[in-house]
Amino acid sequence: MIPPRLDTDLSVDEVANYVADRFLREPELWRIHVRTIHGLLRLIELTTHHGDGAERALRKAEYFFLVGLFAVGVAFAILIAMVTL
Repeated sequence: MIPPRLDTDLSVDEVANYVADRFLREPELWRIHVRTIHGLLRLIELTTHHGDGAERALRKAEYFFLVGLFAVGVAFAILIAMVTL
């Protein structure tokens, strides 16, 4: 589940404007920096959340793979037992 979006999320267009002369000559450039830092924090949290979800999915996939492999082994053992008896 993705956490809810914040109102302070940065858009691609907004970040693209940060390299424009208007922003570089801004007298209070620190405000833009603070907003950018808040946006980066949100992106880091979201990336961490997605990474944790991917890790859980891989653990489940590994577990199901091993269970399936065991089931195939049991089925193969039953087949051999039935053929040889």
